[in-house]
Amino acid sequence: MQAPLSALIRTLSTLALLLLASTSFASNGFGSSSLQQEPEFLPVDEAYQYFTRIEDSTLYIDWIIADEYYLYHDKFKMALYNGEGFDKQDFTSTDGIVQYDEIFEKDVEIHYQSAQLSLPLNSNNSIVRLGFQGCADAGLCYPPQNHYLQIDLNQGLVDKVEKPQANRGPE
Repeated sequence: MQAPLSALIRTLSTLALLLLASTSFASNGFGSSSLQQEPEFLPVDEAYQYFTRIEDSTLYIDWIIADEYYLYHDKFKMALYNGEGFDKQDFTSTDGIVQYDEIFEKDVEIHYQSAQLSLPLNSNNSIVRLGFQGCADAGLCYPPQNHYLQIDLNQGLVDKVEKPQANRGPE
């Protein structure tokens, strides 16, 4: 009975040593877990979330920006739909920070964590085109984004909508 027990102990000892060696191998720079992992990036709508509200005939857009992501200040754009196209609008925004950007090779103003835009409105039913662009600190820059917002000043409502089609008149 001693021989089967000692064989079992040798087998278990060998398995324990193999397990220990493989764990050590993976964690000391030789195994696959030590290879540099590519960063995983958030989808654009998760990296840059915004909430809208209307107060005193002014549209406010409050941004929540994910950690290690930022928005370019000069890429914020707002325009009103005129039935055929969009007219650029002047709006106000919170200040960002100025930082050297290696992509543009110049100092640019960027927003980390949060930003706020405000646009005075004077017509009840409007469609606003909201443009923005941002990057992740880890190196990914998202393409410019355009979102379309249907505004109802009377009801104080803002709804995200599809891009409107230009009115072409009767055919």
